[in-house]
Amino acid sequence: MSQPSTSHLTWLWGAHAVRLTGALQAIQAQQIYFLADQPPPLQAPQLVVLSSEPAEADQLTALNPLLLGKDFEQQSLKMIDWIQRAIRLMRKTSGQHKGTIVVLAAEQPDTPKINQVLTLTRNAGISNLMQSLAREWGKRGIHIVYLPIVAGTDPHALAQLCWQLHQQPISSWSYQPQLLHPLGS
Repeated sequence: MSQPSTSHLTWLWGAHAVRLTGALQAIQAQQIYFLADQPPPLQAPQLVVLSSEPAEADQLTALNPLLLGKDFEQQSLKMIDWIQRAIRLMRKTSGQHKGTIVVLAAEQPDTPKINQVLTLTRNAGISNLMQSLAREWGKRGIHIVYLPIVAGTDPHALAQLCWQLHQQPISSWSYQPQLLHPLGS
């Protein structure tokens, strides 16, 4: 599938990332591709936004190894797979800035404590992985960003922030920007 050279290809995966669709399409006439089980087009995306969703578990089964394994498989492994595919395509593009990968870590402040433990545990693992990837691939022109957000964040403000992170000059890249106020407030 061919796209005009002025259009930017963006990949989205996860409920919070998908909520950014309308706002991202309004910014720079984005061509959006929703990631699913089939492989994406063999065209390098300029921006990839993935979201780790808050854990859904009940208190009785939360520490069950099968549940933890299923959660890891459904969230972390799938996210890692999309990151690897994006990096593989981005690294083949020319120019100093080859693309941006933003991982949104959604936090749900009013969920049961055990769900928060599962979410925070998963997000800590993803954060550590993203930090390693940022160090390795940042030198090669791929901006990797880990962005914790509150679950009710305004999608338009978040889409604008993702686009600003993508447009940053390489000298301003940061692995984990610190938000002083919730977006949209």
